[in-house]
Order: sequence, then C-alpha cells, then structure tokens
Amino acid sequence: MAIKFKQQLKAWGAQRIKDQFHLRISVKAIRRIWKEKGLLKRKRRKRKTKNDLRRIKAKWQVFEQIDVDTKALFDIPEYWPQMKKLGLPRYQYTARDVVSGLMFTGYAQENCLTCATLFIQVIINHLQK
Repeated sequence: MAIKFKQQLKAWGAQRIKDQFHLRISVKAIRRIWKEKGLLKRKRRKRKTKNDLRRIKAKWQVFEQIDVDTKALFDIPEYWPQMKKLGLPRYQYTARDVVSGLMFTGYAQENCLTCATLFIQVIINHLQK
C-alpha cells in the first residue's frame, strides 16, 4: 500500500502518508520499503554548494563584490507604531561587501530610483576618499 501511495504522491513523505491514509506500518518501515524499491531520491547536500561558493568568494578582492538590498520596514510589527508616530523612515537600503563583511546602511521615506542612486553615490564617494 505504501508503495502505491508513494508512486501517486511523490512529494509526500512517510509521516504524511501514514497520517493521511491511517497506515498501521511505522514511518521507519515505510521509508525502508521505499528505499528497497528505489522510490527515494537522494537529497543533495547544501554543504557542497556552500563549499563551492566559499572557494569562489575566497578569490575575490575587497570591494569586488558588493551586494545591495532594499527592505521595507513597515512590515515589522514592532517598528510600525513608532514609524507612524515619529515619522521614521519606511525603507532601509544596505550595501554589504561580501569579502570583508563591511556594511553600509541608509534610510529613506520612499523606495525610488533617486533614493537608491543617492545611497550608492554616497558610498562611492566615501570609498574614493
């Protein structure tokens, strides 16, 4: 029975199939049966990807790769009342150097090209000095 369910519902795990179809067999036994029948895929480990990225990043020079991001602050429940009451910024701009971890932060009321450009220009001017 467990084999039939796994063939029909490939994305479902052993625990979910056991619970949904009230199977009497244990979860461990279901997984063992699936493994014997070749129905389980081997999970790709993230460690390989992380190690690959570390090797690539180790070759970079400082400030060669800077990641820039924009975050809306109004979706933070603890910040919302203070933002409304005190007129605090609604958006946060961050630029982080991947190699050194150095991070620049800026804030704005709007999420617009002008604000983002100004933020980056301030960082470039600072780094040129």
